[in-house]
Amino acid sequence: PLLAKGKLPEDWQVLEEQFLCMGRYGPISRATLVRRGSLGPSLPVILKKLPAGGGAGEEMKHFIELMKFHIQICTHDSLVKALWCQSQTLPLCLVLEAMSLGNFLGFLWQTRQGSVPRKGHIHVLTEKKVFAMAIQIARGLDYLTASQRLIHGDVAARNVLIHQDLTVRLCGLGLAGEVSRRPAVEAAEVPIKWLPPERILKHPVTARSDVWAFGILLYEAVTLGAPPYPALQPSEVLPWLQRQHRMEKPDQCGDDLYRIMRSCWQWKASKRPTFSQLIDQLDSHVPRANEAETLAATERLDLSDYQRTAGVSPREVQLCLSEP
Repeated sequence: PLLAKGKLPEDWQVLEEQFLCMGRYGPISRATLVRRGSLGPSLPVILKKLPAGGGAGEEMKHFIELMKFHIQICTHDSLVKALWCQSQTLPLCLVLEAMSLGNFLGFLWQTRQGSVPRKGHIHVLTEKKVFAMAIQIARGLDYLTASQRLIHGDVAARNVLIHQDLTVRLCGLGLAGEVSRRPAVEAAEVPIKWLPPERILKHPVTARSDVWAFGILLYEAVTLGAPPYPALQPSEVLPWLQRQHRMEKPDQCGDDLYRIMRSCWQWKASKRPTFSQLIDQLDSHVPRANEAETLAATERLDLSDYQRTAGVSPREVQLCLSEP
């Protein structure tokens, strides 16, 4: 019944479907939804499909759960919303709202190259804009953890989408797990550099496990997509953290923002702030945030080096670089 509510109305049709990349379950495409016989506006969307030949057994079950999750849970303004789904015929398909500038990490990499014009706009980032985007993401995570009792499990810039007005929304939500249980996202599937110590050590996770990763996301935003722990290989991160080291304050990062990052990286999860507290802290510092200087990066980002240093898969890099 839940999926029936999300079924694409018969008077709408999908046009201009264009392959972007392969996702976890199958092809991800961009497309346009139009109403048959209507001169009204079209609707840009993202399609996630489970191919007819690849939908047996567990894969099909997981994809159906993904569709249910998006329709039932992803209703908050800071989460990417499901518009419709196709669950009665193959291929199974989830229709998600599109964000005009695509992946946030890819956007940060583009911004490194000198405020590259995107679709007629020139986008620049300041520390103040980072604060505004961080508040939006924290609100989405607060909704998940406090209202829905869920852990996202893979909070990172690569799992955020961005619109041309610089609003941002969390994606990568279909694998979220219940608070106090092991998240459905296995630790091996999430790069170590975004994991809190308790997940690396396979200890119980809590809502504040996402808080640690949120601090890493703040680092990504203010450094325009630099890999965390840039001097360390992924295997070196846990011993380094156990020696009570933490990343230093990045260039162009103010003291207030850095203090918030450090509060997210408390070894004991219980000492980390909640997302509600983070929203209050971020909001209180917005008036003092730097809005005069444009964030920039002097060093060139080599994507193969990034992949190796960050410990992410080639598929993840491809997803980040896909055009919106």
